[in-house]
Order: sequence, then C-alpha cells, then structure tokens
Amino acid sequence: MDSLRNNIEINVLLNDLYIGVLDICLFNLSNSGNIYNFIDQKYKSFAERMKNIIFGSNGGMANVGKGEWLISLCTGIDPESEKPRVSIIKGLGDLQYIMVKI
Repeated sequence: MDSLRNNIEINVLLNDLYIGVLDICLFNLSNSGNIYNFIDQKYKSFAERMKNIIFGSNGGMANVGKGEWLISLCTGIDPESEKPRVSIIKGLGDLQYIMVKI
C-alpha cells in the first residue's frame, strides 16, 4: 500500500530495495542528522510511511528499534554474499554490518 501511495511500481521498489536506497557509507561517516537524510529522496516519503519514527516522542527505545529496522530494510542486499548489508541481531547487540566496499 505504501508503494501505491507514493506512486512507486512494486517491481521497481523491490529492485531498488534489493540494491539499497540508504547510503550506508555516508550514514556510517556522519555524526549528525537523521536516517531520512541518508535515504534516496525518491524513497523518503515511502520510508517515512513504512516506519513512523516520531522524534522526541516518549516512544524511547521503540523508536530506536524502528530506526534499526528501517536501516536494515533500506541498505539492501550484498550481491556477493546475498545477505543483508545490515542485519538485526537480537541478544548480541542491535545491528550487524557486513564490510561495505567503497
């Protein structure tokens, strides 16, 4: 439904999510901003609808979890390993990053 509301064809969305719509290298190098600053502008509205992260709300850790989920979804799949570039790891820390080639 989110893709329809944002006029994004589902096959295009799936392909772009596979490639990744979040610049993980820039995200990792930054020490300010929010996740939406690093998402391809074509998908910013889509990402905002996917996970309603409300800055400054009293959701606390729930908002952190939403952000982690969005990072994992938007960074795509590594074509060499066919594994997510960022995985959510429960009990062992929150996120696990694979090596990103720059």
